Amino acid sequence: LWSLGGEPWPFHVASIAGFAVAVLLWHLCLARLGIGASGRWFGVALFALHPLRVETVAWASALRDVSSLALVLLALWLHLGKSRARWIGGLAFAAALLCKTTVFALAPVPLLVDLLWRRRPWRESLAAASVYLVVGVAGACVTWGAYRPVAEVNVRPGGGLIESLPILGAIQARYLRLQIWPADLAALPSP
Repeated sequence: LWSLGGEPWPFHVASIAGFAVAVLLWHLCLARLGIGASGRWFGVALFALHPLRVETVAWASALRDVSSLALVLLALWLHLGKSRARWIGGLAFAAALLCKTTVFALAPVPLLVDLLWRRRPWRESLAAASVYLVVGVAGACVTWGAYRPVAEVNVRPGGGLIESLPILGAIQARYLRLQIWPADLAALPSP
């Protein structure tokens, strides 16, 4: 994209196109889950207009977020399909991790969808989701190793993985809260 003169518009076009693909994949995932047409369209509208999604698309520098979102949804869509496609879904999930390292936290989603939504037996669900869990654990280890020097400076020198878990949990809890109530996404802080 930089070969187009360093202008921001190619990044915005790529971001909008990537988000359009993500919205389409979300629609396809909802269809594979057996959600009816009206519920599917409501879910797609809610997904597409959520402030976190809109904010991500608006920022040209957030192309990695849009890319990782589309790749995670591709992985989920493949997981919900034929069993042979799950390995390709694992590759899509690994590519999403290369775009944004925090994607590792989404590794249990296919397992949870199989257990809670599709009501599959736990052994079958675990076997089907194993590729995502293995890739997610590997991604978490690499992420922790990469950010450990930063954590030691900012948190506590010599802190290990166990000591970092409450911090990681707090970050994931904040992100989940923003999904439900995105009140503090303002560009300027409140007075």
